[in-house]
Amino acid sequence: MSHAVMSHLSHGRAGRRAQHALCRVLRARYSCLWRQPAGTEAATAGLMDRGLRTRTIQIIPRLAEFTIAGASSDLHASSFADPFASSFAKPFGSAVASPFASTFGRPGGARGVSSDTDLKEVAETLAIVSLVKAFRDRGHYVAQLDPLGRHLGPLKDNAQPPPAAAAAANVSVANPGSKGKARGRAGLSWVSKTAAAGSKGSGAGSSSGASNLPEPENAPDLFRLLRNYPELDLGAVGLAGIDVKKRYFLGEQLRIVRAAQLFWTVEEVVGLLRNAYCRTSTVECAHLASKEQKLWVQAAMERPPLRQLFSPRQQRQLLHRLLYADSFERFLARKFPSVKRFGMEGGEALVPGLLALLGRAAGSGVKFVELGMAHRGRLSVLHAVLGKPLSSILSEFKPPEVSPELSELLQVGDVKYHLGTRSTLEFEGNQVHVSLLPNPSHLELVDPVVVGKARAKQLFTNDTSRRSVMGLILHGDAAFSGLGLAPEVLQLSELPEYTTGGTIHVIINNQIGFTTDPKLARSSPHPSDFAKAVGAPIFHVNADDPEAVAHICSLAADWRQTFGKDVVVDLVCYRRHGHNEQDDPRVTQPLMYSLVDSHPPCLGLYANRLLADEVVTTEELASWQTDVEAEFERAFENANKQQLSPQDWLAANWQGEALGSLVSQRKIQPTGLPTKTLQRVGEALCTVPPDFTLHPQVASLLENRRKMMATGEGIDWAMAEALAFGSLILPFDASVGQTPDSNPAHAVRLSGQDCERGTFNHRHAVMHDQVTGKRYTPLQHLAAGQERFTVCNSSLSEAAVLGFEYGFSLENENALVCWEAQFGDFANNAQAIIDNFIVSGEEKWMTSTGLVMLLPHGFDGQGPEHSSARLESW
Repeated sequence: MSHAVMSHLSHGRAGRRAQHALCRVLRARYSCLWRQPAGTEAATAGLMDRGLRTRTIQIIPRLAEFTIAGASSDLHASSFADPFASSFAKPFGSAVASPFASTFGRPGGARGVSSDTDLKEVAETLAIVSLVKAFRDRGHYVAQLDPLGRHLGPLKDNAQPPPAAAAAANVSVANPGSKGKARGRAGLSWVSKTAAAGSKGSGAGSSSGASNLPEPENAPDLFRLLRNYPELDLGAVGLAGIDVKKRYFLGEQLRIVRAAQLFWTVEEVVGLLRNAYCRTSTVECAHLASKEQKLWVQAAMERPPLRQLFSPRQQRQLLHRLLYADSFERFLARKFPSVKRFGMEGGEALVPGLLALLGRAAGSGVKFVELGMAHRGRLSVLHAVLGKPLSSILSEFKPPEVSPELSELLQVGDVKYHLGTRSTLEFEGNQVHVSLLPNPSHLELVDPVVVGKARAKQLFTNDTSRRSVMGLILHGDAAFSGLGLAPEVLQLSELPEYTTGGTIHVIINNQIGFTTDPKLARSSPHPSDFAKAVGAPIFHVNADDPEAVAHICSLAADWRQTFGKDVVVDLVCYRRHGHNEQDDPRVTQPLMYSLVDSHPPCLGLYANRLLADEVVTTEELASWQTDVEAEFERAFENANKQQLSPQDWLAANWQGEALGSLVSQRKIQPTGLPTKTLQRVGEALCTVPPDFTLHPQVASLLENRRKMMATGEGIDWAMAEALAFGSLILPFDASVGQTPDSNPAHAVRLSGQDCERGTFNHRHAVMHDQVTGKRYTPLQHLAAGQERFTVCNSSLSEAAVLGFEYGFSLENENALVCWEAQFGDFANNAQAIIDNFIVSGEEKWMTSTGLVMLLPHGFDGQGPEHSSARLESW
C-alpha cells in the first residue's frame, strides 16, 4: 500500500471511513493491542476523543505494510458503529498531534510524529505483551519450587549440585538427620539461635544464588531475565534498551489485576508476574479451553492481596500444625528407629496444607470427603489430620492385644500404613466427615475406588449439585506419572455417569521414585503434565513455604467448588530418608542426599521467619514443643494398654453389618415373585412411547420378548436379567400382599464397555429413536416410586471402571452394583483390582462388597484371547 494512498486515506469523510475499515483489519490482526476494554471509564473515552487515537492513525501506514496483500479487499465504505479507540500513546496528559495529520506530512498540513518512533513503540508494546504471555505460560519452569534449590525446568540430572540451599534460606539450623539416622529431640534444635536477627520474611523463595543455577531449556529467556533480579536482563526478552520507567498501553492484558490501570511500565509488569508465577507457588493454565476458567486462575495468582494473606493468628496456627506434624515424625523415629513407617520428613507441610484444604472445602459446602492415598505420610494424615488416636497407631507398631471377636474374625490383617479410618472434623463451625479408604501396596490402585465411592455417596445423599461430596486423592510423583491407572481415572472425570464434580489431586513430589531419578522415570518436566488432557489446572508449590502450601490448597478447593472439575496440586518436596527409613538413598543419589543432609527442616525455616517477624516467641515455641511431646508420651503409655476392637479397623459404612453377619445369622429374604409382578415388569420392558421409532431389529426383539412373557417359554439370558433388574427396582405391591419390609426396592447400577446394547447385541437396555436420536430406557419407566436404574457404557478401561464400581458398592449394601467385562482377556486387565480389593479386602480390612462381575460369553470360538479369563475370579 503506497504512501500516497495512505496520505489520501488521512483526509476527508471518505478517507476517515476507509481509515475505520483499515482499523478493523488491523485490529483483527493485532487484537492484543487494539482491543478496547469493556466498561472503560467515561473519562478515558473522553480523553480518546481528545486525541489519543491520533497516534493510532499515524501508525496505520506502517502497520498496513505488515498485513497481507489481500487486506485491501477488506477496505469498504462501511464504518464502525464506535470509533476505534486503542492507543500506543504516551501517558495521559501528553501532547498529541492533530487527528488529521499525515504521518508523512503534506504541503500545508501539520507534520506528525516520526514513523520510526511509532513503530519502535509498537514493537516494544508487542514485546511486552509477549512477555506477559511468557510468564503465564512458562513461568513455572523458572519458579522457586525445589526446596533443595535446584530448578525444575528440563529433565536433567537430578543429582546436580546447586548453590548451598541452606544459605538461600538465611537461617542456621542444626543438621536434622545426617546419614539417614533418626532425628532425636535436642530442645528446639530446629530453631536458629540467631533467628531474631534474621531478615524479615526470609525463608523459602529467596533468589539468592540463582545466578549459579543451570539454565532451563524450556524458559531460557525468563531465566536470563530474572537471574540477577531485581536487576533485569531485558535483552533476553527482546527489550534491550527500553525505558523501564516508560508506561505502555496494555489494555486488557493485565486488567484482571488492576481494572483501572491501562498503562504499565516494564518494571511493574515483571515485578507483578514474577511474584505471581516465579516464586514458591505457580500454576499451569494455558491448556485450559475455557476463557472464564483461565481468567479465574490468572486472577487468583496475579491479583495482589488487599492485605496479608495470613493474619498473625493464622500464621501461628500454621506453625503449630507444622510443629505437630514434625514432632510426630520425630517421636516415631525415636521410639521405633528400626520400623518402616514411610514418614513425611521433607514434606511435613502436607499436614497444614490438607487442613487448609479441608477447612476451605467445609466452608464452601462440602460435607463429606472420600480420601485415598498411598503409604507415604499416611500415619501423619491418620493422626495429625484425621485425629486417629495416637495410642491406636502406636499399638500397631507392636503385636497388639486384640479383642476376642477381632482375634476370631481377623485372620490376615494388613500393615499399619495401609489402614483406613473415618473422622469428623470441624472448621469454624463447619463440619466435614472424612473417610480414608484402606489401600494396598499398589500405589495408585485406590484412585478409582475413591471416585466410585464419592459418586455413590452423592447419589444416596441426593447431592445432585455434587458440591457436598468431594473426592481427594494423594499421589506420589513417580506413581502419578508412571502408572496407567491415574490417567484412566482422570478420563472418567467428565463422563456423565462417572463424574463426581471434580476430584482434588495432591502429588507428594519427592523428586525421586524408589531409587529412580525423574529423568529416567518420565518424559515430561513435571509429574503432573498428563492432567492437562482433561483441562485440570496444575498448581505447583514449594513444600518449604507452608503459607504458599496452605494458600494453593485453598485455591484448589475454591476451583473445585466453583467449576466442578478436577484440579492438581504438585507439592514439591524431598524425601529425608530412603524409600523407607531403613533404606540408604546415598547409594544411588549421593549428591542429592548431600543436599538433603545439610538442608534445614521446614519447621525451622518457618519458625525462624515468624520469630523474625515477631509473630511468635521462642518461649511460646518451647511451650508448644513441651506440650506436644508430653501428649505423645501419654499416648505411648496408653498404647501398652490398648486392646483393638473391630471398630478400630472399620473403613466403610456398612462394615458393622458385615462383621455382625459373621457372629449372628442374618435374615435371608425370599427372592421369588408372583407371576403377576413379573408380567408387569415384562410388559414395561416391551413398551416404548407411541412416537418412538425403533430400529427394525429392536422392534423384532421386543416382539419376541412379548411372546416370551405371554407363553412363559423361551426366556433367554437377556430377558431373564432384565426381569431380575426390574423386580429389584419395582416398589412393593400391596395388592398382592407385599410390604416395604418383605419387598423393599433396591437401586441397580450396571456399568461396562458397550453394556447398554450388550457386546453380543443381546441386552438393548437403552433404545435409540431412529429419527430423532432420543434415548429410552424401559427399566427407568416401570412404575411410580421405583428405585433408580442406571446402565452406562464405560470408557475403554477395565481397571479404573471396575475399581470405580467396587468403590460404588462400598457405600450402600442395599444397591446391586454390576460390572460387565466385554471379554475375558479384557477383564484380565483389571486383575489387580480383583486381587487387591475384591478377593482380599474383607480379610485385610473387613470391607465386604456386594459387587457382581459379569462375563457375557464362554468358549465361543473367538480365539485364545477373547475366550481367556481367570475363571477363579468369577
